[in-house]
Amino acid sequence: MSKFGYKLVCVDGETKGDEVILKKKQLPTVAKFLRAHLNWEIASAADEIDHTPHQPVCYDYFEAMGLMLDEGVFKSKYQVRSSWHLAEQE
Repeated sequence: MSKFGYKLVCVDGETKGDEVILKKKQLPTVAKFLRAHLNWEIASAADEIDHTPHQPVCYDYFEAMGLMLDEGVFKSKYQVRSSWHLAEQE
């Protein structure tokens, strides 16, 4: 089995400094989460979020957060609420 070679590094939030080693099969879920988080941050900076669940940016982000927990990428709500960066393993 070949090594995938990627990890998530927590750069801000309650779990700052945590690292999560990824499996290749987790990449679609991780990609969805990272995109949803970025869209959330951009919408927030543009003052386009009213924090109602019917907004697509909110729905997508909350759904992606749930998938990260359901699929075992993250182990706690604290990890889900933090900011992450995709990095190569050394």
